[in-house]
This record gives sequence, C-alpha cells and structure tokens, in this order.
Amino acid sequence: MLKPTIFYCFFFMLFCSSMLSQEESEMKTFVGEMKKKSQAHKDAINFRKAQSFFLTKEWDSTLFYSMKQLDAAPVAELDDYCHFFRGVSFKKKSFLTEPRKSSI
Repeated sequence: MLKPTIFYCFFFMLFCSSMLSQEESEMKTFVGEMKKKSQAHKDAINFRKAQSFFLTKEWDSTLFYSMKQLDAAPVAELDDYCHFFRGVSFKKKSFLTEPRKSSI
C-alpha cells in the first residue's frame, strides 16, 4: 500500500519539475530574442529602455517607454514586442481588473 503512494508522489514531483524547467527555458529563449531585436535596432532607444525596464519588472517605466516607441516611427516587429510589454505591464499593475470591479 505504501509503495504505490511513494510511486505517485515521485511521479508527481518529477512531472512538476519538468514543467517548471520548460517554463524557465521558454523565458530564457524569449529574453534572448528580445535582446537580439534590441541589438538589431540600436536606433530605437525607447524600445531598448522599455525592454530594460520590462526585464527589471519596473512596470510604470515599461508602459511609458513602450508607448513612446509605439508613437515613434512604426517598426512592425518592435511594435509587437511593445504591445506585449504593455499587456504584461497592465496585467501586473492590475489595470485590467480595476475597470471590471467598478462596472459591477
């Protein structure tokens, strides 16, 4: 009776650890791609600042500089990243849930 329980616990821990490592590797890949885009577009200073603040989790500054980049000359691939930065920042700042609370 004890052996199946130990087996299930071991299997569950192994499954969870494999899922966490996959998320970490995906994040490392994303950060690497972001840095490549930043190096490729050295003239996009606001994008570089938005990316830097995004990585340090300074959401207000990320929102500010990503909006400045979106208002500047449009570059489609950078715009996609800026929209992503803004979406994550709004979620982290709980701006997406506040209007729902007040409208109810």
